[in-house]
Amino acid sequence: MATTYEAEDLARPGQEVALKLLAPEAAELAPWLRREYLTLRRVLHPCLLRVFDFGRFSEGSQERLFYTSERVHGETLDRYARGRSWDSVAPAVVDALEALRFLHDMELLHGDLQPANVLVDHQGRATVVDLGCSRPFGASSRPCGRPGFVAPEVLAGGRADGRADLFSVGATLVALSRLLAAPCLLYT
Repeated sequence: MATTYEAEDLARPGQEVALKLLAPEAAELAPWLRREYLTLRRVLHPCLLRVFDFGRFSEGSQERLFYTSERVHGETLDRYARGRSWDSVAPAVVDALEALRFLHDMELLHGDLQPANVLVDHQGRATVVDLGCSRPFGASSRPCGRPGFVAPEVLAGGRADGRADLFSVGATLVALSRLLAAPCLLYT
């Protein structure tokens, strides 16, 4: 749907931002990108991506849409977890769960929680990104999200609530357990 680039915000000299640019072949998804931006604009939480600006420009005969957000210096949760202990990965998972709790308190489904949508900085703190599949609890939508991390009710096109994100949390924990330095017990 889109590609994210590192950029300098000319309106805020010296500030690095991430620029999410809608792909030219995905022009029909413009409402989706705008909805993602508007959702992120109203959900302010330290473990969720902070957005700044939404814009458009012309490239030839095509209109391109983008938004800018904070630049998270780090790596995806799966890359971060590779070869580490559970104890060093757990704080990032807790941050992702805090972000989900906040969204669920607002009755919003993230809709695409997976290791690639959790960015972990150099201190081991996480930021949840990519709310392109988010929607209010109970809203039906076409299936969206990475295969293997999407709850069955979402795949069936049904109405979903926070339990669908919890399915994604379970799939994420299974994926992480395969990457850790040693097997771990996720509960006692």
